[in-house]
Amino acid sequence: MMTLQDTVRVLIADDNFDMRLLVRATLGGDARLDVVAEAEDGTMAVDAFRSARPDVSVLDYRMPGLDGLEAATQILAEDPDTKVLLFSAYLTPEITEAAGALGLRCLRKDLFMELPAAVVELARS
Repeated sequence: MMTLQDTVRVLIADDNFDMRLLVRATLGGDARLDVVAEAEDGTMAVDAFRSARPDVSVLDYRMPGLDGLEAATQILAEDPDTKVLLFSAYLTPEITEAAGALGLRCLRKDLFMELPAAVVELARS
């Protein structure tokens, strides 16, 4: 469990460079958060998780190679206590249900201004 003083270490995984830039800028503006790794596909996200060991992984759903759910499954297999937020424009009821079954939190991309608070809350839950 994180304390209120801890900085939350975050991994960002999205195949869209501009979206990664937006997410990095949005999270970087919050002193409670530290972006420690980025990835442009699901396979790279798993590798980045292994090397950076973030507190929270923010994963897009639609990525080349492994999608966000597949990457989350591999990440959680390595560290069942880590936190994953599926951050996607494509959150259908089926995807949201599958994410919930894995214990993931979901946030639609159009709500990106809520991302810093969602990441902090998830890290401390």
